[in-house]
Amino acid sequence: MVVSNKSKGSLDLALQIRIPGPNQKRFRYSELVAGLKEANHLFRKAMGILAILAPQTKDLTFVFASSGSDRPEITVLWNGSPETKVADDGGMLTIRVNESTKENPEVLVCDIPEKILAVPQR
Repeated sequence: MVVSNKSKGSLDLALQIRIPGPNQKRFRYSELVAGLKEANHLFRKAMGILAILAPQTKDLTFVFASSGSDRPEITVLWNGSPETKVADDGGMLTIRVNESTKENPEVLVCDIPEKILAVPQR
């Protein structure tokens, strides 16, 4: 039983898994794919007998320390066409990870993230 001072139906439970972050500013995309696969495995494992209903994710959220006016960036050096994403004002940046890609491009981050989160979609 959970006791709360909030009105019935207003609480929400969220599950997120922290992926070990890189210890350098350059790493391979396969590290993101491996982390995402492990997170999805853990989501299924947490559901036990209901694993078939376990939510999955294709996204990883990078959380960077606030750095004033500079917003952190991640660049994936896809074969011939780099893709750069910029974090929001809170230092968070979500990328969609392609698990089936045959490429293993280099990933560049301007700063080492504080954490990387996998949050299942509903």
